[in-house]
Amino acid sequence: MLIWAFLVLCESVFMNEIHVMLTNIKIDTKKFILLQLILVLVGYFVILVFYNYDYANSFLIGSLTMFLANFVFFFRLFINKQFSPGIEIAIFYLSELLKLSIVALLTILLAIYVKPKLFSYIFGLVLLQLAVCFVPILFKRVR
Repeated sequence: MLIWAFLVLCESVFMNEIHVMLTNIKIDTKKFILLQLILVLVGYFVILVFYNYDYANSFLIGSLTMFLANFVFFFRLFINKQFSPGIEIAIFYLSELLKLSIVALLTILLAIYVKPKLFSYIFGLVLLQLAVCFVPILFKRVR
């Protein structure tokens, strides 16, 4: 499936196949950032109240990792240029692969060098991943 998505993407880039699709929908960037920052701050203070700074800082590291990965994944929504549906699906799968790769790589590096507390680190990752479920609320029409 991933190979198919990559081939479709390469084909459209070399054939200059560009169609208009969903040009009237754009993500509200400020609300997207604000939603994630509110979740990070609330989660940080909740863990700080019930645990200590080590767990709260591990939560912060996990949530910032997912914050970065979410921006890589949703970067496609910040671009005005639209492609055909096949290309959009290919870009979606490649973006998801890149997002998961970033999370995996940063998790491995952090586990080796920083050694965060596992529970709160995973909680930070999951909390901001659940924020992705609310992204359709942040869509706005531009026409």
